[in-house]
Amino acid sequence: MPWTLVAVLIISLPLAGINYFVGRMIFRALVGLFSWNRSRLKLWMIGIHAFLNLLPVVFLFAYLIAGRGVAAAFSGDNYLIDFFLSYPFWISLVIMIQLLALFILLEFLDFSILRFVRPLRERWHRWKPLAVIGLSAFVALYSVIVIVRDTWSVRIVRHEIALPKDLECLRGFRIAEISDVQGDGRTTYDDVRQYVAKVNSLSPDVVGCSTISLDV
Repeated sequence: MPWTLVAVLIISLPLAGINYFVGRMIFRALVGLFSWNRSRLKLWMIGIHAFLNLLPVVFLFAYLIAGRGVAAAFSGDNYLIDFFLSYPFWISLVIMIQLLALFILLEFLDFSILRFVRPLRERWHRWKPLAVIGLSAFVALYSVIVIVRDTWSVRIVRHEIALPKDLECLRGFRIAEISDVQGDGRTTYDDVRQYVAKVNSLSPDVVGCSTISLDV
């Protein structure tokens, strides 16, 4: 079984619980803020969550039917799979994990206020749904911006190291470390050329590599 499928299946199990908790929080907040039909809203949210988590199901069935050869299509060789399955799944995973942490803190705050700060109970009941929706919108927007920026950009971080006196001969010596490079169907030859050109523009004396993933 391809490691990509194994990773997706392992992640999908705890993600189901995370989706339920986060989805329930958002559902209750929407119901508290708007006079929407609860049954229709619930169906919409189930449909959205099902779409965002189609990747594990489709990947597994494709593997069972066509075998190991389908792995390449799910590693960037098929733009339709990327657009409709891979990107929604991984982006929603990032968003859900962040919302999980924030909503747990929110629930702890809710418990503390209801138990120990009675004068704020009514006000908190009015503000909690707004906090849930506001956090959800902010985290979703922020995550998409950061993911898009980091996926298609190369970041250079410079560090200067103070040398001991007995290593003064290495002054001006440059080491370039390449890290977190994903070589798959989404990585074109032009991407690689631009990456190499950017590294070479630093005029390094030594180039080291770490955390490089190649899907072949």
